[in-house]
Amino acid sequence: MPQDMNIPEGKLPTGESRGVETPGSGQIVSEQSPEHAIEASKERAGEKFTEILSKIPTTASATVSSDGATIGLDAQSVYDETDEEARVTKLLSLVETRGVEYAVKVARHLNDYYVLDRMHDELAGRFYEALVAKGVIRDE
Repeated sequence: MPQDMNIPEGKLPTGESRGVETPGSGQIVSEQSPEHAIEASKERAGEKFTEILSKIPTTASATVSSDGATIGLDAQSVYDETDEEARVTKLLSLVETRGVEYAVKVARHLNDYYVLDRMHDELAGRFYEALVAKGVIRDE
Protein backbone atom coordinates (compact mmCIF):
# COMPACT_ATOMS: atom_id res chain seq x y z
CA MET A 1 0.00 0.00 0.00
CA PRO A 2 1.47 3.42 -0.94
CA GLN A 3 2.69 5.63 1.83
CA ASP A 4 0.50 8.70 2.49
CA MET A 5 2.72 11.80 2.34
CA ASN A 6 0.20 14.25 3.90
CA ILE A 7 0.85 17.00 1.36
CA PRO A 8 -1.56 19.93 1.60
CA GLU A 9 -3.99 20.41 -1.30
CA GLY A 10 -2.42 22.44 -4.12
CA LYS A 11 1.12 21.92 -2.80
CA LEU A 12 2.21 18.92 -4.87
CA PRO A 13 5.88 18.73 -5.86
CA THR A 14 6.55 19.61 -9.52
CA GLY A 15 5.81 16.80 -11.96
CA GLU A 16 3.54 14.83 -9.63
CA SER A 17 -0.20 14.44 -9.83
CA ARG A 18 -2.67 13.43 -7.20
CA GLY A 19 -4.17 9.98 -7.60
CA VAL A 20 -6.97 7.88 -6.24
CA GLU A 21 -6.56 4.29 -5.11
CA THR A 22 -9.01 2.04 -6.91
CA PRO A 23 -10.97 -0.08 -4.43
CA GLY A 24 -9.62 -3.60 -3.99
CA SER A 25 -6.83 -3.24 -6.54
CA GLY A 26 -4.19 -1.35 -4.63
CA GLN A 27 -3.43 0.60 -7.82
CA ILE A 28 -3.38 4.36 -7.92
CA VAL A 29 -5.11 5.98 -10.85
CA SER A 30 -4.40 9.65 -11.48
CA GLU A 31 -7.29 12.07 -11.42
CA GLN A 32 -7.73 14.19 -14.52
CA SER A 33 -10.59 15.98 -16.13
CA PRO A 34 -12.33 14.35 -19.10
CA GLU A 35 -11.16 17.22 -21.31
CA HIS A 36 -7.56 16.62 -20.26
CA ALA A 37 -7.91 12.88 -20.88
CA ILE A 38 -9.32 13.49 -24.38
CA GLU A 39 -6.54 15.95 -25.21
CA ALA A 40 -3.89 13.52 -23.96
CA SER A 41 -5.45 10.77 -26.06
CA LYS A 42 -5.37 12.98 -29.18
CA GLU A 43 -1.71 13.81 -28.54
CA ARG A 44 -0.83 10.11 -28.21
CA ALA A 45 -2.73 9.31 -31.43
CA GLY A 46 -0.92 12.09 -33.28
CA GLU A 47 2.44 10.88 -32.00
CA LYS A 48 1.62 7.29 -33.03
CA PHE A 49 0.55 8.46 -36.50
CA THR A 50 3.81 10.38 -36.91
CA GLU A 51 5.79 7.35 -35.72
CA ILE A 52 4.05 5.08 -38.23
CA LEU A 53 4.60 7.52 -41.10
CA SER A 54 8.28 7.84 -40.20
CA LYS A 55 8.71 4.10 -40.81
CA ILE A 56 7.49 4.34 -44.41
CA PRO A 57 10.43 4.41 -46.81
CA THR A 58 10.69 7.66 -48.74
CA THR A 59 10.84 7.29 -52.49
CA ALA A 60 11.55 9.90 -55.13
CA SER A 61 7.85 10.12 -55.96
CA ALA A 62 6.97 10.61 -52.29
CA THR A 63 9.21 13.65 -51.95
CA VAL A 64 7.09 15.72 -54.32
CA SER A 65 5.97 19.01 -52.78
CA SER A 66 3.16 18.50 -50.32
CA ASP A 67 2.31 22.09 -49.47
CA GLY A 68 -1.19 22.98 -48.31
CA ALA A 69 -2.28 24.32 -51.69
CA THR A 70 -1.34 21.11 -53.53
CA ILE A 71 -3.02 18.97 -50.89
CA GLY A 72 -6.12 21.17 -51.10
CA LEU A 73 -6.29 20.86 -54.89
CA ASP A 74 -5.89 17.10 -54.78
CA ALA A 75 -8.46 16.86 -51.97
CA GLN A 76 -10.93 18.83 -54.09
CA SER A 77 -10.23 16.54 -57.03
CA VAL A 78 -10.89 13.47 -54.87
CA TYR A 79 -14.00 15.06 -53.34
CA ASP A 80 -15.42 15.75 -56.81
CA GLU A 81 -15.68 12.00 -57.44
CA THR A 82 -19.25 10.71 -57.48
CA ASP A 83 -19.12 8.18 -54.64
CA GLU A 84 -16.95 6.89 -51.81
CA GLU A 85 -15.48 3.98 -53.77
CA ALA A 86 -14.36 6.30 -56.56
CA ARG A 87 -12.77 8.56 -53.94
CA VAL A 88 -10.91 5.59 -52.44
CA THR A 89 -9.72 4.54 -55.90
CA LYS A 90 -8.44 8.05 -56.59
CA LEU A 91 -6.62 8.14 -53.23
CA LEU A 92 -5.02 4.77 -54.00
CA SER A 93 -3.76 6.17 -57.30
CA LEU A 94 -2.25 9.04 -55.30
CA VAL A 95 -0.49 6.44 -53.13
CA GLU A 96 1.09 4.98 -56.24
CA THR A 97 2.17 8.33 -57.71
CA ARG A 98 2.85 10.56 -54.70
CA GLY A 99 3.33 8.15 -51.81
CA VAL A 100 1.42 6.96 -48.75
CA GLU A 101 2.13 9.98 -46.58
CA TYR A 102 0.85 12.43 -49.18
CA ALA A 103 -2.30 10.39 -49.87
CA VAL A 104 -3.05 10.22 -46.14
CA LYS A 105 -2.66 14.00 -45.87
CA VAL A 106 -5.11 14.45 -48.75
CA ALA A 107 -7.56 11.98 -47.18
CA ARG A 108 -7.36 13.76 -43.82
CA HIS A 109 -7.94 17.09 -45.57
CA LEU A 110 -11.22 15.69 -46.92
CA ASN A 111 -12.49 15.25 -43.36
CA ASP A 112 -14.29 12.12 -44.56
CA TYR A 113 -13.28 9.41 -42.12
CA TYR A 114 -15.16 6.69 -43.96
CA VAL A 115 -13.02 7.27 -47.07
CA LEU A 116 -9.83 7.41 -44.95
CA ASP A 117 -10.78 4.12 -43.26
CA ARG A 118 -11.59 2.46 -46.58
CA MET A 119 -8.25 3.61 -48.01
CA HIS A 120 -6.52 2.11 -44.95
CA ASP A 121 -8.40 -1.19 -45.41
CA GLU A 122 -7.42 -1.39 -49.07
CA LEU A 123 -3.76 -0.67 -48.33
CA ALA A 124 -3.72 -3.19 -45.47
CA GLY A 125 -5.30 -5.81 -47.73
CA ARG A 126 -2.74 -5.20 -50.47
CA PHE A 127 0.09 -5.39 -47.95
CA TYR A 128 -1.30 -8.65 -46.55
CA GLU A 129 -1.63 -10.15 -50.03
CA ALA A 130 1.96 -9.16 -50.85
CA LEU A 131 3.22 -10.88 -47.68
CA VAL A 132 1.28 -14.04 -48.58
CA ALA A 133 2.66 -13.95 -52.13
CA LYS A 134 6.22 -13.68 -50.80
CA GLY A 135 5.61 -16.57 -48.41
CA VAL A 136 6.30 -14.46 -45.33
CA ILE A 137 2.94 -15.46 -43.87
CA ARG A 138 0.52 -18.25 -44.68
CA ASP A 139 -3.10 -17.58 -45.58
CA GLU A 140 -5.16 -20.19 -43.79
